[in-house]
Amino acid sequence: MTAAVLFDLDGTLLDTAPDFLQILNQLLQQENKPALLLSELRHVVAGGSDAMVQYSFNITEEDPQFWKLKQQLLQEYQRIVGTHVRPFEGINTVLQHLNTANIPWGIVTNKHAHFTKLLLDKLKMNAQFVHKPGCIVSGDTTPFCKPHPAPLLYACKLLKVNPTECIFVGDAERDVVAGKACGMKTIVAHFGYIRFDEDIATWGADFCVDRPEAILDYI
Repeated sequence: MTAAVLFDLDGTLLDTAPDFLQILNQLLQQENKPALLLSELRHVVAGGSDAMVQYSFNITEEDPQFWKLKQQLLQEYQRIVGTHVRPFEGINTVLQHLNTANIPWGIVTNKHAHFTKLLLDKLKMNAQFVHKPGCIVSGDTTPFCKPHPAPLLYACKLLKVNPTECIFVGDAERDVVAGKACGMKTIVAHFGYIRFDEDIATWGADFCVDRPEAILDYI
């Protein structure tokens, strides 16, 4: 019996890449560089702002422009966060099933709490994400973030469930590592933000799904 289901946020519950695409393409245009495609950016988003700036501008952290561009990205993200974001198709069906079955669920993300709150508040106002999670654990909620197990263990404490009876769904190797460290069953959201160079078969997850509704097969 599944006691609870925990989800990563970006690339698992929500397709947040379109927000970043708008910002990065604006910055690229200012630098007279070619625009990115959404399809290619989705393979980079999981690495966070550092990875997106490095990929988009083909630079490293040592480049003099890196920190300026990263700061511009985050400042603009705060202004437009949630504007182009939608739940992945089928996610609301999964959450409705969990609510109907009285199975608690929560969010465990490496996104900072400030941005997590801004994003979820915006979606709620736009009636795009209508379900209320039982807990929200962000990247700065505990002293550690994923792949450390601390955020997942804290989420279980908030939900008052045994970690070994939970499932964690995510789209990054760090999600699988964190879940396995807690004794949870892990599901890879293959529809999410998997990098070009990643072989998910090596992650050791229990299951992999190509669409959100398939998560229900393992609950």
